Amino acid sequence: MSTPLSTYSYRDFEADSERLYAHFLNFRTVETPDELLDRFDDLFIRGTDYPDLRLKAALDRIVSSRWADQAFGNIINRCCYILINYWWLQRDGWIDSGLQWATVELVNRLSLAANQPPTSPATRRLRELLTNFIKAEQYVALERRARAAENASDGTDDLIGNLINRYPYLYPYCLLDWDSTEIGQQAVKQQQQRREQQFEHDLFKYINALRRGKSSSPGAMLDVANPTLLEAEELQAAVRQFSGKAEGARTYKESAQQFLLEVRHAPAQQVMKKQLSHYLSSAISYSNNPKYGSHHFNQWLDEQLDKILPQQDHVRTNPPLLMQTCSQLLECLVASPKQPDNHFMFIDLIGNLGATFTVG
Repeated sequence: MSTPLSTYSYRDFEADSERLYAHFLNFRTVETPDELLDRFDDLFIRGTDYPDLRLKAALDRIVSSRWADQAFGNIINRCCYILINYWWLQRDGWIDSGLQWATVELVNRLSLAANQPPTSPATRRLRELLTNFIKAEQYVALERRARAAENASDGTDDLIGNLINRYPYLYPYCLLDWDSTEIGQQAVKQQQQRREQQFEHDLFKYINALRRGKSSSPGAMLDVANPTLLEAEELQAAVRQFSGKAEGARTYKESAQQFLLEVRHAPAQQVMKKQLSHYLSSAISYSNNPKYGSHHFNQWLDEQLDKILPQQDHVRTNPPLLMQTCSQLLECLVASPKQPDNHFMFIDLIGNLGATFTVG
């Protein structure tokens, strides 16, 4: 029986929301992506002639309620992730089954919905709510999910967010803003592993082709795509830098392992910070600008480390503390718009030491 809006409570509103979630949780296991997209269209975008009249009535009550402006975005956002996460967790036939396309198509259909003319007062209100949703951060996060599902772009876009499919190691940090569920984390991790494995395969294939190309005809590499945004010469230099002896007689990996051995015996967090500062600043001596650190960077580095978790300075170092310290130090350089001067330091590092050396 339908609940009159005059007596419609927040408990009723939550119950109707759960009906929507249960509906998509049920059908995602028995219908194809095409069928689910049509179902999503009929309910949320066209908003008419939905075969399940009780569910359509539940959506109408949600849309007409006084909580719709505040909560509708959360509801449709969760319905989207119910489908996307399920698609991403299908191990078999990811490429051939159309699951990549389904994620992109779902997000695209939402963006087109606001331009469709309403056919009734109920659909007019639904259009308003959808329009508000596609202007919200939740929809931006869904767009990032869609880009991560697409094949690699050509790199002509200047925004890093639009190139997210090229950086799978960033997926846990960029794709879970509005989906912190366990299944969401599993889905993102699985897609991350797929992308990393594919990139490693494509990179290995391209590097081998580069090596063969030196002794073969100019057209020998035409069928092997470069999986990076670097020119061939830049890529070869980066591979040499990261796989060879980058710091004297040590590779980056060997230097990092030596540092971890040393900090394991640090008596306190404050001592570990000094060891971390020395580890990073001493590496500059192997760059093409060995005196760069003494100009300003070394002092800046010490100042940033002093500000990180000062209340823990006298606590014995442990792996979580080291991880937090390194994470916050990276945020100082590249992730915090509240500290633009620090980002300028990152740009200065790249300008003076080169992008490859700075990342290393």
